[in-house]
Amino acid sequence: MPPPADLCDSCGRSLAADEPRQRCSDERCDELRRCRACAGERCPRCGGNDSLFVDDASPLALRRRVFAEAFATQAGASEAVDPRLLVARAFAAYAGRPLLGEPRADGSVRWWSYGRCGAAARALGDEVRWRCGGGGAAVVICASNSAGWLL
Repeated sequence: MPPPADLCDSCGRSLAADEPRQRCSDERCDELRRCRACAGERCPRCGGNDSLFVDDASPLALRRRVFAEAFATQAGASEAVDPRLLVARAFAAYAGRPLLGEPRADGSVRWWSYGRCGAAARALGDEVRWRCGGGGAAVVICASNSAGWLL
């Protein structure tokens, strides 16, 4: 069964599940969807310009893509999927979507996308592994979430 179609909030046109759409990261207008033709530089609901992003497809279609790609690499249907693979697929599938927001002194928020966070996390992990002698060990940092870890 295909996922239900979204409607563009500006023109009312139906958006196919695999069609890109502009969205807003502000929690007041999380359900905003606009087609490519109606996409603009400011959110029509909150007026923000740094809160807009483009999803490559509907949230359900992206979620299905992440799981399908992760499970496609497994040899047997009963095998568990490595969570690191799911996280890596999510960073790729949601690359343009905001993930981490840092409040600024002027009240605005500086957003880090999934793609940028994924690249920074991989670079940090590579650097820590290199400094610790390499190998295939996983790197884990137990601390509060912060964009500062990715700098």
